[in-house]
Amino acid sequence: MDEAGGIGLAAPQIAVSKQLAIIRLDDSSERYPGIESSPEYIMFNPVINYLTQETQGHWEGCLSVPGLRGYVERPSKIAVNYIDENLESNTLNLDGFLATVFQHEIDHLFGKLYIDRVFNKELIMYEDEFLKSLHRELARVLHPDLNKNANDDEFKKMQAAYEVGDAAVLISMASDPELISSSLSDIIISPGIILNLYLIG
Repeated sequence: MDEAGGIGLAAPQIAVSKQLAIIRLDDSSERYPGIESSPEYIMFNPVINYLTQETQGHWEGCLSVPGLRGYVERPSKIAVNYIDENLESNTLNLDGFLATVFQHEIDHLFGKLYIDRVFNKELIMYEDEFLKSLHRELARVLHPDLNKNANDDEFKKMQAAYEVGDAAVLISMASDPELISSSLSDIIISPGIILNLYLIG
């Protein structure tokens, strides 16, 4: 998990047939700028109870499906019951991104991947192509004087300001998949929209 820069890992991902998952968020992570640190959670036999029908969406990734991103909506508030490494019972009430991470990891324990949760399959994209297209649209947002049909040479001149590898620029900008067309060359992103691009585990 640490070597791959992930923030969670479930036992089945490493061919261990156990109801076990580990989650740890780190606010110094270069991959996830802006997230809050969390304790390390070691969970055996976790059970989710959904506390709301309201959902939140994130562009999720996974160590088990490298190179892809998919937009997943999940309940925004959950309670998780589990047994920790000291054989003590615990209950956590979670919301926000941490609730998404827990649901993502617990899915692994039941043979599900995030791509099974993507409602609109047009919102599954190769990471490299998605980031490239996102970069072009970000340039258009920050430089509205650019022609929509600006060629690659014009965009290359601007890449020095925000390279695709600059996660801080790409990760913290609101998720509305309806603003993303199925054509990667024609993605539309409006000012103020934040795309949550997370490689979870």
